[in-house]
Amino acid sequence: MRNKAAYDQLLAALQPAISPSRPLDMFHIQFHIPPIRPFSAPYTEVALFRVKKGVTDRDKGRLTGLMVHLEKIVSTLGRGHSCSWGPCVDREGLLVFVAGWESPEAHLELVKKNEELSAIGRQIFEIADPEIKHSKLSILSL
Repeated sequence: MRNKAAYDQLLAALQPAISPSRPLDMFHIQFHIPPIRPFSAPYTEVALFRVKKGVTDRDKGRLTGLMVHLEKIVSTLGRGHSCSWGPCVDREGLLVFVAGWESPEAHLELVKKNEELSAIGRQIFEIADPEIKHSKLSILSL
């Protein structure tokens, strides 16, 4: 945290939405493309990919290639609101992918119908453990 005062103000504003039983888990992502469109879509998919233990450097390189390919495929389908991905700068072995969708159902339906997307997902899941969520985001004014 470079600017503790700004984070304190942000955390105070978010406090009503944070579960007291689970601590807030904050990390910073170096996105390859600014994720403005995915974050302004009706629903935003946030997929965390944690590299599995024992994965080789070659597998990590393959994962990067798969993420580049995933981004290209999703961006060219024209069914979403763009996407972006990047590595976590403060946690080794964590990649984050974000995509904008009309609804979570639209995302799931597309993956079911598109064999190339399904195949990329299966390959990614061989290398990294996924945690995928969909959320409606809104702008917070401080």
